[in-house]
Amino acid sequence: MKKEDKIEFRDVLRADIYRNVRTYFSPLKTIYFALFEKNISVRFLIWFRLAQTAFKRNFISRNYIIHKYKKLCVRYNFEISPKCTIGKGLRLPHYAGGIVIHPNAVIGKNCEIMQGVTIGNNIMKSREDVAVVGDNVILASGCKIIGNVIIGDNVIVGANGVVSKSVESNVIVGGVPAKVIRENKNPIIINSDYI
Repeated sequence: MKKEDKIEFRDVLRADIYRNVRTYFSPLKTIYFALFEKNISVRFLIWFRLAQTAFKRNFISRNYIIHKYKKLCVRYNFEISPKCTIGKGLRLPHYAGGIVIHPNAVIGKNCEIMQGVTIGNNIMKSREDVAVVGDNVILASGCKIIGNVIIGDNVIVGANGVVSKSVESNVIVGGVPAKVIRENKNPIIINSDYI
């Protein structure tokens, strides 16, 4: 792995860990947490970032990392492809899982994804076209983002909302289909003071 890749991996992983537990880990402690931590979100995120990096680059241990990651996905009920693009500062506050993210999805930095969220394709239109989600977005429990839509920055998608059309920045949406409820004047970003 190149030096720039190591620095990028370290920064992304530090941001993810800090957003979830509000502390930084040393490299040795990160390894310990990857193997033994009971906090499922942190453990899962470490292996997710490892699987993402291993998928992009040809590591000697690539197959082991991806195999271990797939086992964790089954165990914790996550279906997040290492092919998808997710910015640093990802927060998974619930251990229940049930999160499904399409391999072609693009998600910005500082996003928070609750349990039961699906970001997928619209099978009636295209299997490959999926959502682009902006920065500082909160996807509340059970919401679905379907098809080729763009969700702007600082958006909150309410619980069980179904987004099938693009959403502008700085709003709160909800309902089936999702409609703008009100403006999001003060975006909430939990544990974001690492920036």
